[in-house]
Amino acid sequence: MKTYPLGPNPGLCVKSTLIPLPLTYISATLIKELSEPVTLDNKSQNATPNTWELSTDQFDLLNPAWPSFLNTILDDVCTRLGVTKSVDAKLHKLILHGQGSFSQSQDAPPKEQSEIATLLVYLPSNFNGGKLRLSYAGQSRMCNVAEGSPFNTTALVWPSCVAHEIDELISGHQLVLSYNIISRLESHGSTDLFDQQVTNIHRALLQCHRQSADFSTKAYLLDHKYLPTELSLHQLKDRDRTVCETLKRLCSRHGLFIFIGHCTKEACTDWGSNTRKDYLHLKHLNGLDGTKIGAYHLLPEEQLLNNSRDGIKRTEGFLAFDQAQRNVQNYDTRSMRLTPTKRAAMGRADAMNAVAQIINDDALEENDMTSIRWEKYFGETIGQIIGQVESVDDFSSCLDTIQNTIRVDLQPSFGSWRAAIEQYALENKATLGIQDDRSIIRQIISNIENPSWVTWCLIPALRERGDTMLIRSLVGALLSNVTIDNPTTAKDIAGKILRGTNWKGALQPEDIPRAVWVTGFLRFLEQCLKADPKYLGIKLLDASWTRIAARHRSLNDLPLIQQQPSITRFLKLLAQALKDHDVPYIHSTKELFKLFICRYLHIGVPLWPRKRLDQRDDILEHEMNIYNKNVSRFEAPFKELRCNYIKDLLGERDYRELIMLERVTNSEGSDELAALDTLNVSTTNRWMKRSADTTGTTSNERTKKRRGKT
Repeated sequence: MKTYPLGPNPGLCVKSTLIPLPLTYISATLIKELSEPVTLDNKSQNATPNTWELSTDQFDLLNPAWPSFLNTILDDVCTRLGVTKSVDAKLHKLILHGQGSFSQSQDAPPKEQSEIATLLVYLPSNFNGGKLRLSYAGQSRMCNVAEGSPFNTTALVWPSCVAHEIDELISGHQLVLSYNIISRLESHGSTDLFDQQVTNIHRALLQCHRQSADFSTKAYLLDHKYLPTELSLHQLKDRDRTVCETLKRLCSRHGLFIFIGHCTKEACTDWGSNTRKDYLHLKHLNGLDGTKIGAYHLLPEEQLLNNSRDGIKRTEGFLAFDQAQRNVQNYDTRSMRLTPTKRAAMGRADAMNAVAQIINDDALEENDMTSIRWEKYFGETIGQIIGQVESVDDFSSCLDTIQNTIRVDLQPSFGSWRAAIEQYALENKATLGIQDDRSIIRQIISNIENPSWVTWCLIPALRERGDTMLIRSLVGALLSNVTIDNPTTAKDIAGKILRGTNWKGALQPEDIPRAVWVTGFLRFLEQCLKADPKYLGIKLLDASWTRIAARHRSLNDLPLIQQQPSITRFLKLLAQALKDHDVPYIHSTKELFKLFICRYLHIGVPLWPRKRLDQRDDILEHEMNIYNKNVSRFEAPFKELRCNYIKDLLGERDYRELIMLERVTNSEGSDELAALDTLNVSTTNRWMKRSADTTGTTSNERTKKRRGKT
């Protein structure tokens, strides 16, 4: 199951009537009137009332962007199921489930011989319940499709050999597009693609037992790379998870255990005997639930099942372990071994000019250079190149040197390959950081007329792998209009990035000590306030409060205690920025100030010394002097926050207590408030006395006039 928060509206049209989404009660009623209810007479015996179906000739999907989105879903489906992409999605029907609808366990045979799976696309609608349970080989999994249902599109797929049932729909309506996943290869049915794979693994495990009585450890390299904190089954991606789930089920039947580990390979040369030895280690060995089992387990190379993927030539001499990549846990062996000079040469102008000269020499010998395989000049495949690149920007600079040096007739072909590899880097580089911002900006400019690229390629990459600094840099560049001529388009893309990445650019704890950095939060906030104060600025402040509050759920949570000296400066600069841009006083900003002040600045409030009965006056006087010095030292940071903006933001009561230190005896703030209160009382008394005198005089004059008349 996968949710697509930014899925397009399919443009559902039922008998010439366009159905708006999210689905409303009126629209659901209209669909019911135009369709046939599912009954025991005309459909499956497991069907229940409150379910309506439309065949494909009774409705249309008019949005031209829907087929492209469906291809995206299909790619995810293929990856998740571990099948090739030679499949199609055939629209089967439209289903509307009403309140009280449910279905019992069904294990229906495929509707077509080439059908391998069923795909359900839940369109945006508000409902509760209706969970879908999948069962296979004695195991089951519950899928809650109601999460985020009003505004999200959710896709759910299962092989045709898997039984399913739907729980009762408690409220609302489910609107579902049903697709059949069809294999283009006629010989590959559902059983061939799924059950046969499980059978083959089962036979392989039996064979291992027969061939070796002391069978102990076998290792299999996964497709993706993971951090040490991601070594658990539920964090594996795509085919890796399918493989491990299958092995988990089979290993228990064979008395075997399955673990997930960090595999590294080092190669060194014994210069005395001129021989080389390879060492393979399993690091961070965890159980499937993420529990640490062991570390640094030596693994003989013959126990590596898929070692055939190693494509590095052994004639390249000394191969060293790449120290720069030790933070990644799961490596394909191919990406672990590099020639000693390869990374050092990358980025040097003379080395890049030499590569360009080699390309020009090859062009003189080759008749057809249009289909040239450019990656061979870097000694790796595209995936390996990107795996070694730390900065896409630096790599792009190297490509600039080559592109400007090779023959003019080769530059278009090289430019096309370069665009593809930069796009590949965006989609597959393990992490995207500030060092990649210029390359990504170039891709944004080249795709400025392609909003779907921003939605379906850029934003998911930034959300999953982009760090905070990169997102701030990209949004700042877009808002400053230094990259795109159209400010409206730039602002729109910047807003999409911020929203699509779940406001990753919001305030982080590490922003406190580096408040004035170019990539710091305050500079970024000012850019947002200047460009769009009513939306981007306010939303960024709200997201910042939400993120900081989540780190301070308990009164004992003090994640910023080490940064306490920097908090005063940060709050002062934040208040100045909000004042300069006339930001209204909002609840989230007020709570952010109060949290920082109460949790961190009010730590260590001096205690008023109490006189004991047996205490001498000189000792009490000494303690009072110490107390006054502590108060002066404690009050120093609060003096920097005493300004009208913070006073209006916090309100009179909180400002007096938190900033003026009204309850801290002998503090300058409390003395100032006491003097001001005394002055106000005196002024009020004088005004009341003057008012009373005036009232008395007027009353006497009126009495005299009445007596005179009498």
